[in-house]
Amino acid sequence: MLPREIAGVARMAATVLAFSFSEFPSPSSTHSGKNFIGQTLLRIMVGLHLRTEGVSKDNLSYGGSMKNLGSILKSYRSAHALTQTELAARLNCDQTYISKIENCHRTIGNMVDLSRIAERLGLPPQVLGLARHKDCGQSIDEVLELAPSMIELCDRARNAGCASEAIRSLAPLVVKLDLRSSENRCDPNLLATLALAENALATALGERLPSTRLASSVALFRRAWHRVTLLTNNDGLKNLVLRRYGNELRKVGKLGLAVSSLKSALAFASDTSARGASFMGLARAFARMGNYREFAAAVASAGRLVFSLREPRPTFNRLVVEEIRLRGLHMLGRVDEIRSVLRSETRHREEPVLAAQWRAMSSITQGAARLATGERELGLTLIDHGVDSASQYQLPQQIHRAIRYLKPLKTSLHARRLASRAYEALRELSREQTAIAVVTP
Repeated sequence: MLPREIAGVARMAATVLAFSFSEFPSPSSTHSGKNFIGQTLLRIMVGLHLRTEGVSKDNLSYGGSMKNLGSILKSYRSAHALTQTELAARLNCDQTYISKIENCHRTIGNMVDLSRIAERLGLPPQVLGLARHKDCGQSIDEVLELAPSMIELCDRARNAGCASEAIRSLAPLVVKLDLRSSENRCDPNLLATLALAENALATALGERLPSTRLASSVALFRRAWHRVTLLTNNDGLKNLVLRRYGNELRKVGKLGLAVSSLKSALAFASDTSARGASFMGLARAFARMGNYREFAAAVASAGRLVFSLREPRPTFNRLVVEEIRLRGLHMLGRVDEIRSVLRSETRHREEPVLAAQWRAMSSITQGAARLATGERELGLTLIDHGVDSASQYQLPQQIHRAIRYLKPLKTSLHARRLASRAYEALRELSREQTAIAVVTP
């Protein structure tokens, strides 16, 4: 392992890994499903040597000057609401010393000092450009054997409303796999696993970050797609990366690139669910572009495919397609069609299970649709429920969306109170968001 490669990975992942300070939900958590996933992830992380353990100069090697230490300390302080003086007390140094590091007036290149900082702050040593010798010696086969299970569980955690826990688990895994890939760039299994991990991490970041900071997730998707292009087969992975990449490009306003990516994803789709998910992404992009004809065609295709599924999925089922249809019609100003959709709604005996993020999105979209058709109180009640869910599952973009729908209702006391509560929910989320850095390729 070359020193410049360790330092490069440290810069890439620095404050994304800083997001992993806190533990998973405790056994007393009321969310038993989340807790089970969290405990399972912990067991897998132990197998991959990803958890922070005792750090000393005897079991670490150093990858070069850590020029990013200042931004890491700033992110740590923001995440824990610490002043420079309080952080200095934890590190047993002077406040002016911390100030010089954060303002890039001083750098630390001493491995002993860096390992001491990692130990006292509870940081994974890789964040500071350090690597454990046992990490370097761990068999790549051992890593690749456990990694797919961990990635799958992280996706489940995200769909259960635990995007933060998924980020905490996936970021160190991406670092570990990236280090291995720098030593073996031709292993297709390693490339595929790393692309899958980056794809999962980017998806979780894309949900957890506010819309103004999505450069992180876009960059990770771009990295994942670059790796996938080196593989001769694996159409399923290509579809997965391209459609999630396209969805992220839509969110940052790069609509032409989003449509291109999603159409390419459709070409690689090998089953009904993958085709349906690709059409859903296209419908959302076309709606934002204002292209009603293409939107209607894409959402109709997704609807036909969802009814042909034997087993609806939490992220692809009748209710998800309904949310996309209603949101698109609202975005396009088709109020008469919104009324028609709402009138034709029927409740089935067994409703499909919705992923946590889609429950929040659906409630907010239903509320916006009711507001558009003049049903103010019902609309505000639904948006209220959506804000609660978005706050619980830490979805700042959905809270922002709710606020946009509430802004025109300035004369409504109910709407003003709800908007105030939504802003407060954003402030609650903002402290943890500062611990997520922009990930650059």
